[in-house]
Amino acid sequence: MPGVFSKPVGLVFIKSNARRYAVWEGEIDGQHRVIHGCGTLFPEGYQPNRPHSDSEATIWPCPIRTCAHGFLTPPDLGSHFLKHHAGAILHDHLDGTFSVLPQDYDSANGANRKPYVESQGGTLPGRGPNQGSGQLSHTEPLQHELDTFNRQPENAAPASSSQESGDDETDGSSSDTDSDGSGSTKSDDNKSNQSGDDDSDGSSSDDINKEDADKSDGESSASKGDEDDEDDEDEGKNQQTAPSTSNCKYTNSAIWKYITSFTAEFLPVPADPCLLELLMLPCRRELPYSWQNWLHSNPPTLKALTATALYLCGVKRNTPCGGVMGCADLRDLYDELYYYGDKNAPDVHPKFAFPTCIQLPEYLREVSPALEERFRGYYCCNAFFRCTRELPMPGTYVGSSLQRQHTSPMKRKADDLEPDTEAKKVKLEQNASVPSPANRNILNGDGHRVSGNPEKPAWWETSSLGKLPFARQQDPGRPGLAYSSEVLLRKRRIANDGATCQLVDLPYGEIGKRFTAGKHESLVFAVKDGTVLVRVPGEKDFTLAAGGCWNVKPGQHCNIRNPFISSTASVFITGRPTKSHRVHKNVAIS
Repeated sequence: MPGVFSKPVGLVFIKSNARRYAVWEGEIDGQHRVIHGCGTLFPEGYQPNRPHSDSEATIWPCPIRTCAHGFLTPPDLGSHFLKHHAGAILHDHLDGTFSVLPQDYDSANGANRKPYVESQGGTLPGRGPNQGSGQLSHTEPLQHELDTFNRQPENAAPASSSQESGDDETDGSSSDTDSDGSGSTKSDDNKSNQSGDDDSDGSSSDDINKEDADKSDGESSASKGDEDDEDDEDEGKNQQTAPSTSNCKYTNSAIWKYITSFTAEFLPVPADPCLLELLMLPCRRELPYSWQNWLHSNPPTLKALTATALYLCGVKRNTPCGGVMGCADLRDLYDELYYYGDKNAPDVHPKFAFPTCIQLPEYLREVSPALEERFRGYYCCNAFFRCTRELPMPGTYVGSSLQRQHTSPMKRKADDLEPDTEAKKVKLEQNASVPSPANRNILNGDGHRVSGNPEKPAWWETSSLGKLPFARQQDPGRPGLAYSSEVLLRKRRIANDGATCQLVDLPYGEIGKRFTAGKHESLVFAVKDGTVLVRVPGEKDFTLAAGGCWNVKPGQHCNIRNPFISSTASVFITGRPTKSHRVHKNVAIS
């Protein structure tokens, strides 16, 4: 028979469906660390012990003292726990290690009891899109319980697993042996139970019953008319304000901050369960230049946000992910098909989304129903972006993001209801004095635009021969990437002097041309006709058709060539390349 143990805080139960954590928090090399997306099954008090902290290879040793296994990643360690230590009741030594406590399955009490599902005094919250699992809700009572538990014997026998069975066993008494070998009497057991009654489950339930009784007496003595209404209002306020405290973690996540750094406007976090799950994972890499500019020039869709988030947090695979998914391993095949004029090649290769195969981690496929429902087998970012249908943006957003969205409609409504005052008449007269759009693109002798309105396109952008892609305004007040050189100047995307828009022709068979950006400026490229092959240092080669665009960071360069015999390509270049590689065919100076 197991002995009486009044403090189950030292017991940690490992169970396959109740011990999977999305966030691990602890100390590594003396520093507090929070690791997201582990999906592990190790106990919450686990502390990794690495003898060589400066080494690149991080070893996650098994915290069981009698187990000498070590693993490279937390998911591997979790799989080890699921296979070898599932169902074991552990004794927490409070130093990051655990010992397996024997279970008495011969007696009916030990065989039929339910496993204890608490971890160091904190109840695991339910896993949901707005609440991460594995985090303790109360830290101060936990510290007090841990200090009290240090005075308990290390070889204490396990208590009953459930709270109900724990209350039954605390009332009874049984004999047990200490580590010294001396037997403990019933009176000693009763004393130990009385000393730990403050933290035991039985006493806490009694206190709760007393509090409920006091509350019921207070409610019966008070008037029920106004107080019930106030309580209902308070409950309604609490229900409305509770989600805002937990939603800020999505707007402050590393992935969302990185994605919104390229968008031209403020972007609230969509209340999509799949996207919210991905935002809680760590950001492992950067987006290619083409995707950075795509986010800047296009309003992001839910499908694009999901694909980019998967690319930033996924796991890199060296194997090709399919016949039509367009990963780096199959680029040569697509080049050959396009070279010989295959009719399916243009539909495949220009839609090449990401340079490498980035897939959803395997442990997340089994944990999150939202991720499984969204991807449905297309776990690669290329496969998901190219082979799935478009997703509608949800109508709700996370946190306080809606406040900035409602400001502009409310302001317009207030202007409409504004009385016909003298100030409004002056405002209307000023708007009437603005010249018509036909007079805004007047050029002087040097080709500079006379108009002071930088939001309107220049003549070379509106003419049929020199119209840039993405020249239209997709959203009110939001110009596209290559909309106007003056807009790019104002946003400090290119240099202030010598900014030109150049049209470069790339016939088939010629050597590729190299363009280098200055030390303090960027170059913006947009494909007008045909298809070009672009090589950027540090990235995989990518192919873009008409309408595609990319940029080159300050101090870097790119090579552009036309390896396809079926078409003659031409590219717009906005910016000021260095003199050694400047193209001498200028369309105009805006």
